[in-house]
Order: sequence, then C-alpha cells, then structure tokens
Amino acid sequence: MEQRCLIDTSILIQAQKGDTRVSKRLVALKNPTISVVTACELLMGSNNKKQLAENKAVMRGFTVVNINHETSTTALKITEDYTLRTGFGVADALIAATAVRGNFLLWTLNKKHFNLIEGIKLY
Repeated sequence: MEQRCLIDTSILIQAQKGDTRVSKRLVALKNPTISVVTACELLMGSNNKKQLAENKAVMRGFTVVNINHETSTTALKITEDYTLRTGFGVADALIAATAVRGNFLLWTLNKKHFNLIEGIKLY
C-alpha cells in the first residue's frame, strides 16, 4: 500500500511558478492531500479576485485534512520542543503535527526545518 502524502504550501507555490518536475509529481500522486493550514495559506497568497478563484480551483484537486484535538496537542508539543531550534511558526507546527498524527509523508521544500521533528517522515 502506498503511503499517503501531505503536501506543504511550498510545493504548491513551486508548481504555480511553473516547475514542471513538481507539477508532474503532483499529478502522479494518488489522493493528494493538504492541511487546512496549507489551504488557508494558499488563499491568503491571492493578490486579487482572479488569483483567489484560481487558488480555490487548485484546492478542489486535493483532500483537505482538518485540525482535530490530537493534531492541536501535537502541534503544541512540537512548538514547545522545537521553536527555539527551528524558528517554526504556528502554521509549520500545525502542518508538521498533521503529518505526524495522520502518518503522512510530508512533501516540502523546507526539509531542513521539518527534518528535525521527531516522527516526521519526508517525501
């Protein structure tokens, strides 16, 4: 069974910039998944109504994982354990917690920071 992959915002931005290698890998994924945090970041990156509509269309191609109590608790622990070493923000802590709690491989361009998190598996 293929392990599920949680896609970080950095990957979606790279694909939007025209990186065909990243785009091809995204298309090849079965059940591509993003955190609700990534969905919010994608929408927040919109500069106008057209970009907002385009980003909403992009999101329809993904399963969106919501934050639950276990994910919140894990994000708090990640923040407590790693914030001084990594400079992680709230969004990254929640994305990392979603990957750990959901047993996802995390696909990110920010491997340096995420790789420090115990229990994280990178794509």
